[in-house]
Amino acid sequence: MTSTRFNVGIIGYGLSAKIFHIPFVTHVPELALYAIVQRTPGPDNDAEQDHPGVKVYRSVDDLVTDEKLDVVIVTAAPDQHFSLAKQALEAGKHGERCLFGRIDRRRKHAELKIVPQLSLRSRSPRPARRRMN
Repeated sequence: MTSTRFNVGIIGYGLSAKIFHIPFVTHVPELALYAIVQRTPGPDNDAEQDHPGVKVYRSVDDLVTDEKLDVVIVTAAPDQHFSLAKQALEAGKHGERCLFGRIDRRRKHAELKIVPQLSLRSRSPRPARRRMN
């Protein structure tokens, strides 16, 4: 059996990237933390210092044009999810969190015929409802 590793790029370097997404990626053998987009690093908040050996980009354009990148995880502000996910998917990357959000954004995805090919979470926008007997 051949083992495939997917190179993962993280868009955004805030709390959710640091606490949830990056630790998840680094602990799953099939995933490799490949790149991070951090537009404005600070003295105590610098992806390049925190993750030596991982590519750090200042723009999403540079990330999605990287031929070695397979999967993009969007951890930026919620109002940016749609446009960033769309940009990554149109560049041929797999995407995570692409269909979360408001119904009007999901309709835009359907119109663009963009379908996520890989999901790193099993979370729906609404909690499942159970019948009580």
